[in-house]
Amino acid sequence: MKKLCWVMLAVCLLTCLTAPVQAWGSQPRIILYTAYRQVGWGDLVEIGCVDEDGNLWKIVGYDGELGWPYGWEDQIEYLRKSKKEKIGEMDSDDLFDLKGLISCAEEGEGKPRGWMNDAGTETSRAVRYDSDGKAEQILLGMSGDDLFENKDPNAQALYRKVHALFPFVHCYADESWGFQAVPLRTFLRQNGVSVKGCRVEIAYNDCEAGRIETEVTPEDAVEALTLIQYGWVTGKENATSVTGGTYTISFADENGKDVCWFTLYRGLLVARDGMYNLEVRYTTPLDRDALTIGIGDKDYVLGKSTAQELVDAGWAWEQESDGTFGFTPEEGSWFYVETEDGTLEGAIVSVNLLWAYTGLSFRYCGCTDENGRLWSWLEEDLGGAPTEEGTMTAYANLTDGGAVRIETKDSRPLLTLIR
Repeated sequence: MKKLCWVMLAVCLLTCLTAPVQAWGSQPRIILYTAYRQVGWGDLVEIGCVDEDGNLWKIVGYDGELGWPYGWEDQIEYLRKSKKEKIGEMDSDDLFDLKGLISCAEEGEGKPRGWMNDAGTETSRAVRYDSDGKAEQILLGMSGDDLFENKDPNAQALYRKVHALFPFVHCYADESWGFQAVPLRTFLRQNGVSVKGCRVEIAYNDCEAGRIETEVTPEDAVEALTLIQYGWVTGKENATSVTGGTYTISFADENGKDVCWFTLYRGLLVARDGMYNLEVRYTTPLDRDALTIGIGDKDYVLGKSTAQELVDAGWAWEQESDGTFGFTPEEGSWFYVETEDGTLEGAIVSVNLLWAYTGLSFRYCGCTDENGRLWSWLEEDLGGAPTEEGTMTAYANLTDGGAVRIETKDSRPLLTLIR
């Protein structure tokens, strides 16, 4: 069940942090823990846990001696009673964020399945309590002999945090687990929106005074364009909602209408369900590479080359009723070109090689008809995603605010210039 907890999260968590500790006996309750057990080729248990006061605890020893139980309810009771080594404590801000993520975390879909053999199993869980003190657990992830990944962004953030807090606990999850990093525009659902020629505006949002427009320096404008072109969202940081202290960066067209915008709080991207980490990754190809496609033995540049150049290269052609130019490498094989004004002399704005089955070689950003790298490049380097129709789509953002939409169904591209 989706929780709209972010609306009242700040108030609820503040109450939790300032209220007296609800202890089991003399011990604060456990809210997060990870444990590794190896009983195949060895006899080892490693446990790290966090209590509701933010204390960090460690238990390491032999399973035969420690008797670490298998049920999560028994494990919580075990952690309450057992002798533990204190290894640190969280500051109030980090603990606040941690409790917020736990409050909002949801159960993952599916069940654990077998994965490795005699590697041992790492299991991580979050624990929360109702007003009567009854515990509820959220399975965050498992790795090793058993495999489970909770896809909820809050759970993924907790899984990442628990292993950062307790690196001594064996974990077989690699960097590809958890939140799937995506380009900023993809996260904002603003892919394909051109900000070319737009004016950068930055407003400070004050909890009392409201929106305050600020002066935008040339350096500010460059940084904003850099984030739109190269920004990637890499994972959830907290589930907190704030009423002020944020900056909204927007791109306004000639009529003053915002065509794209996002909000930052202390370097984090603000979303409806909390805040996300944002970083710059220079994976987008250079403009000249994103705009250039080799067809046969010649190169053509989107927005500059013309359809007439393809005619001059000797390709058989005809113009469709919708103005698209169709070229024939071989019988039964076609590629299509659209120009900005529907004439041979107009600049090319789209090249479609999806139907060029035979008789055509191409080159685009290191991808060719021979190496078949296009699909994996779009997915891994540009953050593309497949559609239900089986088409992979990604965007190469340009320095002027435009973009090239790149689509494929196998290894041949459909390129569209957005400006």
